[in-house]
Amino acid sequence: MWNFIANGAGGCDWGALELAIAHVGVAPADVPALVERVLVIKAHRPPERREAEASSRLDPSTLTE
Repeated sequence: MWNFIANGAGGCDWGALELAIAHVGVAPADVPALVERVLVIKAHRPPERREAEASSRLDPSTLTE
């Protein structure tokens, strides 16, 4: 579902949601739950990746000007 509404810049085009749910066949009553689940999946980071991202943010050698 995310690929249907992704805008290519890391965000999403909410205007495309109506077309995407019609294409997939999602009932209108199920859209809020679908959106919540898609956003949770998109925002999820495995523990190993979260630790790596946190350590790189704290490491001054990874900073660029």
